[in-house]
Amino acid sequence: KKEVFSSKLPQESPSFKISCAACLLELEPNGFACVVSSSPELVDMVRDWGRKCVDRKRQQNAASLHADHGDFLLRLPRTALVKLKKSKTRAAWKDTRDEILAFMAEQDVPVYENEQVSTDLELKLGHHIESLLQLTSTKKGNESKHSEDGLKEELHWLVYGYQDTKDGKTSVELDIPGGKRHLGETSLEAAIRETEEE
Repeated sequence: KKEVFSSKLPQESPSFKISCAACLLELEPNGFACVVSSSPELVDMVRDWGRKCVDRKRQQNAASLHADHGDFLLRLPRTALVKLKKSKTRAAWKDTRDEILAFMAEQDVPVYENEQVSTDLELKLGHHIESLLQLTSTKKGNESKHSEDGLKEELHWLVYGYQDTKDGKTSVELDIPGGKRHLGETSLEAAIRETEEE
């Protein structure tokens, strides 16, 4: 933990491990990061910690936030993201969008102010989250992992979102931090920098 984040993490930060495979780096030479756990409480803890860090930055100086900084942090089950990606009909897409909007409301993410906006809201997935969904998909379509007792566990992802309103229409893009590596930067270093920026 100290090698990756030096002294940036507070003492009470959760323990974690970083997994990386050479094949993943060949497919995605740039860097991106995603917090994933079968424990929604753990992802919520990281989400809340991230929100506090953003609040501190805003209090210090709103201009210190990067131009690509997201508007909110949110925990979503991977299955909801997969359903959004695989929606073939407008009705299936709307059902999944409404499911995700319910998760947003539960987690105090202010996306819409009235029913009309929620009906018109466009919800889409960003490039990095699409890439990670592709990289983590299985041939049999099994979107969960098995626990020690053999039961399927839902995986929860920490995502961020951008909200935009143009011509009276609101759109939200969900993604995970990521982007192009700087010269001499490793994929891990790029993922850490992009996480701080976004």
